[in-house]
Amino acid sequence: MANGRIKESNGGRWILWVFVAMGMAMFFVGVVVGIYFIVDAGNTESVTATVTAIYRRGSGDDASYDVRVSYTFGGEEYSDVPLGYWQTGMDEGDEIEIRVDPDDPENIGASSIAVILPCLLMGFGLLFAGFPVAMIVAERKKDGGRREARKRGTVVKCRVTEVTSDISYSVNGKLPNDILVCVSPDGKRYVSAPFARKYSLPVGGEADVYVLPDDPEKYWVDLNSVTPPDAEEFEAVVPEGYTEDPLGQNRG
Repeated sequence: MANGRIKESNGGRWILWVFVAMGMAMFFVGVVVGIYFIVDAGNTESVTATVTAIYRRGSGDDASYDVRVSYTFGGEEYSDVPLGYWQTGMDEGDEIEIRVDPDDPENIGASSIAVILPCLLMGFGLLFAGFPVAMIVAERKKDGGRREARKRGTVVKCRVTEVTSDISYSVNGKLPNDILVCVSPDGKRYVSAPFARKYSLPVGGEADVYVLPDDPEKYWVDLNSVTPPDAEEFEAVVPEGYTEDPLGQNRG
């Protein structure tokens, strides 16, 4: 039997909230960067420049490029001005569109391609937050179904056929929670909410499952109702070679 009253675990739901926070932070950084580019574009003017030199430093993945351009703005010529970025396929002699600060014509604004950056940040941020939010909503829905079943469900006596590790959540490569699986007389399979591994539940005994008559997909397995099996019940349920610790390498 269990060592003390068994409490259901939320597993690693807090980790999902961490991912949501990281995703939203990424999204808002994208918004800020996007606003910066919009303001920067409003304070600059478009000019056609010529690539006069490209200096490569380093090699392979560590290579960097120092691009210099020349252009005319306000009737004055500007030469050997650092562009500040390099694009694939850019060669000396190419004419490119740049944006310069009218009050400081040697100050070149961000590349038009750079507007992709805030879009990527916002997009990945929404994806990064969206998936865990969907998982949290699904888990909340399950929790709601369990609560509803607990309040007005019909009790079904089920045989405990398995107590195994909850593989949906791990800490440092170890699985801290278990789940219980039981089967009703008509063959319906029910899975409990996760619970801490420190509790010990027997296989072969009986458990009370509260099932909503009008929505049998909503149910709640009462972990504290599990009774120990007698020898005959244990042998009828437990297969030959059974171990109570099928994932023993993950227990710590």
